Amino acid sequence: MRVFRERTEIVLSALLLSSLVLVTPRIAESDAVEYFSYLPSVLFDRDLDFKDEYTVFYHEDPEGRAGFKETFLDRETATGLKLNFAPLGTALLWSPFYVAAHLVVGGDGLSQPYRTAVALGSAIYGALGLFSTITSMRFREVSRPCSSATSRRATSWEDGSDLRVPPRHRALPRLPWVVQRVRARPRGGG
Repeated sequence: MRVFRERTEIVLSALLLSSLVLVTPRIAESDAVEYFSYLPSVLFDRDLDFKDEYTVFYHEDPEGRAGFKETFLDRETATGLKLNFAPLGTALLWSPFYVAAHLVVGGDGLSQPYRTAVALGSAIYGALGLFSTITSMRFREVSRPCSSATSRRATSWEDGSDLRVPPRHRALPRLPWVVQRVRARPRGGG
């Protein structure tokens, strides 16, 4: 069984690594723009005024981002800063990849290498989430005690010798009674 697990992990890792070329390295929607704008604003401008970041993104596609302009460039907070509804968490998770891109490229903070770095970061976090889910499922599988009858049943299901359908859940015979009770309830409203 352990050989199968290792082989599964190798195949899954190979699939995830090969899918990295399919990652779309663009910041297109307003949510992504809001998340991303924290990074250059804090690291380069050393403030939380997002006007210059929003302006760059708006000018990349003025027709497609007309609604973005109305929401984020034309409106301000009471302090005169541009709105940002996004929480800081995504930017914090992206920050190692963003800083690594800056160490390699040394650019302006808004160019394509930075965007590619955070997109790859998102893919890596997704892969880590998948692997942690698989690991936790295996841990639960190993740590759950089972009776010898359960073990025999699982073994017979695995080798195909016992192909009986398991008995129905005990609550199912009561289902018609529950449906009748719900239908008989007086209905409120107009």
